[in-house]
Amino acid sequence: MADDRLRVGLVLPGGSAELGPALSAAAPFEVAGVELATRDAREAVAALDLLLPPGVPAAVELPRELLRGDGLDEVLDVLLDSPYRAKFRTGGIVAGAFPDERELAGLLTGCARRGLPYKCTAGLHHAVRHTDPVTGFEHHGFLNVLLAAQETEPAAAAEVLAERSGEVLAKAVRSLTDRQVTVIRNSFTAFGTCSIAEPLDDLAALGLLSPDPTPQEDR
Repeated sequence: MADDRLRVGLVLPGGSAELGPALSAAAPFEVAGVELATRDAREAVAALDLLLPPGVPAAVELPRELLRGDGLDEVLDVLLDSPYRAKFRTGGIVAGAFPDERELAGLLTGCARRGLPYKCTAGLHHAVRHTDPVTGFEHHGFLNVLLAAQETEPAAAAEVLAERSGEVLAKAVRSLTDRQVTVIRNSFTAFGTCSIAEPLDDLAALGLLSPDPTPQEDR
């Protein structure tokens, strides 16, 4: 019999202590995924190993203070030995919530060198890096992140993340080889955005959306 339960995703900003109660509350539903913020990567992995139902994917959101200096390698190695993705916050409601291109490049290349998949959340409303005209905040572009995902050297990734020309980024996307596409898809698995329309509008404006090749029947 097909499982017709409502599929839900659990986003837990309060850490590992929320996991058990959240899974219990979600028992009437099908849990499609879990995103767990943490200040202790080992504790988060242990909680997910213990409580997460088989086959449910999870991402561990890592705060920036854990990822600076020598802490970056240690934390990413913890996730490398687990079945869980990393999750990075790339924006917020204050300017300080946005990592600059060098900081983000360190995260992305650390994952690239390990083959560790990740998702990004917040701030990636548009395809191309830009300065928000209202807030003055520097926003990363999701196309910048996508192209930087294949880089293993921080300087190269930072250069891609700093690019502000949509034309340059679109040309680079069109030039990707099948192998590069596979590497990118295995690395940069998802990004969060408050709008579906804005990313699609940007891709259409850059000529990166293909028309539906399936002919439509007259009705």
